[in-house]
Amino acid sequence: MGDDSSAVLNQVQRDVTELRQLGEQWGLTSVEISSCITSAFKKKLTVATTEEIAKKLKLKNKWSKIRLAFRVWLAFVIVISGIAVMVTKIEYLSNIVDKVSQPYDYYIMRAARLAALPLHEKYNISSYHNQECLIENPYYEYEEEEVDCLRCEGIDSVRITKLKNENELTEDIFSEPVLFRGLQKRIISFMDIVNLINKEEVLQDSSLVLQQSSVDWMKSLNDLNQPGTLEDIYAEEDFHIQWSSRRMATSKLLKGLFPRPSVISKNVEVLIEKHLYISGPGADGVSLETGIANMFYIQGSGSRTIAFTPKAGCEESCFSFDVTTEPGDVVVFPDYWYIELLTNDYEVSVSFLGGTN
Repeated sequence: MGDDSSAVLNQVQRDVTELRQLGEQWGLTSVEISSCITSAFKKKLTVATTEEIAKKLKLKNKWSKIRLAFRVWLAFVIVISGIAVMVTKIEYLSNIVDKVSQPYDYYIMRAARLAALPLHEKYNISSYHNQECLIENPYYEYEEEEVDCLRCEGIDSVRITKLKNENELTEDIFSEPVLFRGLQKRIISFMDIVNLINKEEVLQDSSLVLQQSSVDWMKSLNDLNQPGTLEDIYAEEDFHIQWSSRRMATSKLLKGLFPRPSVISKNVEVLIEKHLYISGPGADGVSLETGIANMFYIQGSGSRTIAFTPKAGCEESCFSFDVTTEPGDVVVFPDYWYIELLTNDYEVSVSFLGGTN
């Protein structure tokens, strides 16, 4: 600080000397020269002071706006937090909010999901999740909901139709199991799955682990893309895998192979969660229990028999039955029964399971 002051003082002395020499050259008296110097320095200091004050006022106004914005934000957070605490702690307020917001829950969540679509395409978040639960809770005990047996009473078979016209559809196609013969026009083979994996890099991610696999040499979806896999499947006595997609990007690719069945209204939202099943010749049966309320099953290739068994408590009032699907068949059904695929026949079966809200 002392060095700065000395430098300024030396500069002022040099300026004064130069001004005196210039005044003497012009023929001014000592009084006139001193008066000019005083006037010049006074004006310079006034301008400098004014600029400094202006800068300080501008900076002060800027911080005032920042403080105001922070106070408004803080007040908003406090008010919202207070309302949230009141709603969660006071039961009757919680009931009022639930009742008012219930008709709009679906639209709010749908808007949130659609708004997040650009994030899924821009950022690869596949390494952060794949399962519904990353860590199983050993203290959690699952309690199955009480089944309403009236929903399955009187239904003793799967209604089969070729859907020649739209009038064959009921208002709610998920009220009973219905098989639509040949509704899926494209037959999806095992090699179609392999080609899709080979084409799409996102399907080669090592985090895409299989939910079920009957063999040790297949752990992730990309393992299907290895040379000689189809031959290995035929050589295996009991080959079966299940892969569940819960990501926007991967489910979108599966949708390209297994599009929304035309019998499902466009006003109904199809879930992101999708399941792919591949079974080798003679493979054991597998459960189709997913927790989805309304499901649709598409037989891509091969043939499978779907068995419907009454849930616990409904054995006396509801029936057991089954139906065999062929390539291109679509079965829609509600979650009123235990549903499983029975033992596979002697060819590779590729099938798909989706659902709606």
